[in-house]
Order: sequence, then structure tokens, then C-alpha cells
Amino acid sequence: MTCTTGTVCREGACVPTCDVDTPCGAGRMCCDGACIEVGSSYGNCGACGNQCGATTDRCTTGTCRCGSIQACPAGALCCGGACADPQTNGMHCGACGNACGEGQTCVAGTCTTPTCEPACASGETCTVDGTCACGATGGPCPAGSSCCGGACVDSQTDRNNCGGCGIACTASQQCMGGTCMETPCVPACGSGETCSGGTCRCGAGAACTTGTACCGGSCVRLDTIANCGLCGRACTGGTQQCCDGNCVDTQTSVDNCGGCGQTCDDLGDVGDRCVGGACSCGGGPSCPIGCLFGGCFP
Repeated sequence: MTCTTGTVCREGACVPTCDVDTPCGAGRMCCDGACIEVGSSYGNCGACGNQCGATTDRCTTGTCRCGSIQACPAGALCCGGACADPQTNGMHCGACGNACGEGQTCVAGTCTTPTCEPACASGETCTVDGTCACGATGGPCPAGSSCCGGACVDSQTDRNNCGGCGIACTASQQCMGGTCMETPCVPACGSGETCSGGTCRCGAGAACTTGTACCGGSCVRLDTIANCGLCGRACTGGTQQCCDGNCVDTQTSVDNCGGCGQTCDDLGDVGDRCVGGACSCGGGPSCPIGCLFGGCFP
């Protein structure tokens, strides 16, 4: 912008020139050949040459001020209409508008990054007094924990921060000792069953009940010819039966003669052997009372 004839540029504005023959209008003073409004001029506040200093930022009715207040005290700066200590103010460190970066502090008018010994753990910050802090907790995290999102968490057990920040376990896992592990089943699952999220399962179904076992993904009884005592252990020979989880020949077994639990050699001692599924004493028929040394008595 070019000032027209009879005007001159002062403080970013074209103002009328003046001399002894050309006086200034009301409210203005002739300062260095220019008509200045000394009531609002920062360089000529109230009088020609009265320059407002760093403790103020404007001239109001001929008086230097900082915003709406009087001039700032010595050593302070007027920044944006407010007083600031340039020695310690992190937004105006050493000069107005000189803001310190994240994690820095203003020390003696210089933006400084504090140092901590030993170095702070991940997520923690080093404060101006040389101590580590996690967020607003006011101190470092204890052993076994991590600073995640400004808060201390137990990284040994926290499912969302297992062993470190942001390491999340799956829905079926637990954080144990800082490691994501499948949730254990207590008590332990039976043979053939699987543990899923702390629950025992047989195939896609629930855990097997007492007297049954998980065989090939299904719960089956273990007292059958096809699964006698163990999955897949089948009794053979035609005359075998499953008795108490064992395959026995009921044609010859003294303890299971003719059927499970039918014993010849019990308290009555009616026989000492099993022949063809029937108790026998000494090769003959069973005794009505007792069998001793291959003969009936009394």
C-alpha cells in the first residue's frame, strides 16, 4: 500500500505529515513529522517517543498496558494480553509464543528435555525433577506392571495387556505370568476330552459323566463288549463279557461264572472252578454248602 501525497507511513498506517506550518488535528501530536494518535500508538504512547516495552502489548488512552491490566512486573513478558514468566512458562519460554515440545520443560528460558537415571520404562515420562511417572499417577509403575495409556496395569495378569501394552489374549485364554495361555480346566479333563476356555468337552458336547468316557468325540459306557474299561478295548471269543472293566470268559471264570459277579469261590465255597458257565467242585457239580479240597462238606 502506497501512502498518498501529504501522508507518511507510521506503525503500519498512512498518517498526515506535519510541521510548524501544518499542525495536527485534535487528538494527534506531531512526532517526527507525522501526526500520531498518541492515545493508541505503541511507539508513541501518551507522548512522542514513549515506546511501550515488552511488559506491555498495547497503548490504551495514552497508557501502556498488558491486555486490560497494568504493565507486567520486571522480568515478565506480556504475551497475548497476559503476563508470563519467560524463565519457566512452557508456552512462552524465553520469548512470547516459543512453546516447548511434548515432554519438555522451560528451565531458565530454554526448552529442556529432562533426563532420568535409570531410563524410564516404556510409556512413562521423565518429569522435571528427574523422576519417572506414568500418566497422572505421580510415580513409576511397580515391578511386574506396565504403563499403558497413562495407567499402571499388571502385565502379568491383565488379559488386554499381557506381557506388554496392547497384547490382548483371546476369549478362551488367560494371562498367566505375562503370557497368554489357554484357561486351564480344574479338575483336569478325562481321557479323550479337550479343555476349552476352562471347560472340559467331549467333541462338540459337554464333558462325560461318571461311568462313561470320551471315545472318538462321543461319550460311551465302558462296561460294554466294544469298550470294556478303555475306549476301543473290545472283548472277543464269543463267551467273553465285560465285568468291572475287564474282559473275562464267563464260561471259565470262578469270579464271574455264567455272568458278571457270579462267583463260585465266595464265602459259601460252593465250588472251586467254573466249567461251561457253571460252578463245579472237584470236577463234579457244585456243593450245596461248601467245597473243600475238591470235595463237598460236610
